[in-house]
Amino acid sequence: MISILITDDHVVVYQALKQPVPESSDIVAANEAGNGKAAREKASKGNSDVAVLDITMPGLYGPEVLK
Repeated sequence: MISILITDDHVVVYQALKQPVPESSDIVAANEAGNGKAAREKASKGNSDVAVLDITMPGLYGPEVLK
């Protein structure tokens, strides 16, 4: 199973990114974060295989989270 971390500070955008993931597939949008700091904390736990990051978020920008 592939677990995705979706990070965006706008709930509408997060929901739109999460929606295309079919429930029955081997891909799960299992983690979410509303800002860069929360994304970094969740990513550091190693629970996600893939991260979809907003470039401009409060706190840390997407590229800073990738470091």
